[in-house]
Amino acid sequence: FINVSDKSDQVEIKTLIKVGVAYDEIVKLTKQEDYDLIVISSHGKNALETFFYGSTTEKVVRNAKCSVLVVR
Repeated sequence: FINVSDKSDQVEIKTLIKVGVAYDEIVKLTKQEDYDLIVISSHGKNALETFFYGSTTEKVVRNAKCSVLVVR
């Protein structure tokens, strides 16, 4: 997670390790703290798994409080 302050020359970087369901932990953090942007990958599961369970990326995009940038 990267927090960018109001000063353009300063970037605060936080590293967090959480245990739990990935999308749930990411969404919880966006609701607890003031994040501006999440950058997340769109690849991970095959099409059948995504159809039945949804993807982590999709769930984060739908539920996150802040903007989400999805990259391949």
